[in-house]
Amino acid sequence: MLAAEVEALLKATGKGKAGIRDRALIMVLWRSQLCISEALALRPSDIGEDRITVRHGKGDKARVVAMSAQAKAAIDLWVTERAKLEPKRGTPLFCLFTKGKEGQKIDDSAIRKAFKRWGAKAGIEKRVHPHGLRHTGASMLVERGADLNSISAQLGHSRLATTERYLHEINPDERVRKLNALL
Repeated sequence: MLAAEVEALLKATGKGKAGIRDRALIMVLWRSQLCISEALALRPSDIGEDRITVRHGKGDKARVVAMSAQAKAAIDLWVTERAKLEPKRGTPLFCLFTKGKEGQKIDDSAIRKAFKRWGAKAGIEKRVHPHGLRHTGASMLVERGADLNSISAQLGHSRLATTERYLHEINPDERVRKLNALL
C-alpha cells in the first residue's frame, strides 16, 4: 500500500469509539510494523512514550519496537476513550466494547473483514489486509534510510536473509523506479 492509501484507510474507519480504536490499531500495524496477532495481544502497559514492548512475537520471542509520535497520539486518544469503558485489569489494549463482550480480545478474522470493508470504502482497488501495513511500514523504513539490522529487529526476524528477502518482495515498483532512474 502507498502512504496515501493508508491515509484513506484511516479515514474509512468511521467515527466514534470504534473508529478511534481502529485508527490506533492501523497506526500500530503501519508505523511499528507489527503483525496483527502481536497488535491484538498488546496490553496498555506495553506502550511506552516512543516504543512498544511485544511480549509474544514471532517464535514467542519478546522484542521492543520503535513507535512514531503519530502512532503514540492515536493510541493515547484510544486509551482515553477506552478508560471510559472501565476495563478490567488484563484487558487487551484493543478490545471489544459491545454489550456483553466488553473487554474481550478482538478476533483477528474480524479485523481482516474490517480491512476489506475499509479498503472498499476508501476506494482502494487492490487487496487490503493488516499484513500489508507491515509491508508499507517496512518499505517506508527503507526509503528513509534505515539499516537492514534495525529493520530486521523491528520486524522480529531472527535472520537478516529473511529481512532481505522480505524487503525485496514488498515493493518491487519502488525498486524498479529507483533502478530505472539510474539506468
